[in-house]
Amino acid sequence: MEPVFIKLSCPSCKEKNTVKIEKNRLSCTQEKCDFSASFCCPVCDSLLDGVTYFQDELGEYFDCHDCKNKVHIKRVKHLIDNKLSVDPQVRCEYCQGPTVYRQEANMSHRCFFFQNARAKRVFFQVGSVNP
Repeated sequence: MEPVFIKLSCPSCKEKNTVKIEKNRLSCTQEKCDFSASFCCPVCDSLLDGVTYFQDELGEYFDCHDCKNKVHIKRVKHLIDNKLSVDPQVRCEYCQGPTVYRQEANMSHRCFFFQNARAKRVFFQVGSVNP
């Protein structure tokens, strides 16, 4: 599986487009840089040790052992690239999933599973219309 590169600069060497995500690790590809960090499940914050990775039409993903959510590596990339934080306390009113927000901006919370929650909202709105 191909590594996914984030847009932000490496926190250690400050080079752009050098930090890749492979499995649950972030690492810099520069020889002179030793930056490496692991991340937890963005939904429930549990460790991803021993998790199995799969591939589908949207790319590589894992199923978290604890929260049972399917999380794509591209979604992790999106969170990092856009400096979004996951808030497990504020839940989506449609799917009850966690929400994401940007700490330094006055941006309202948005569902972590945006497309799935949107589809549920449309379904329930259509289902509640009186003929």
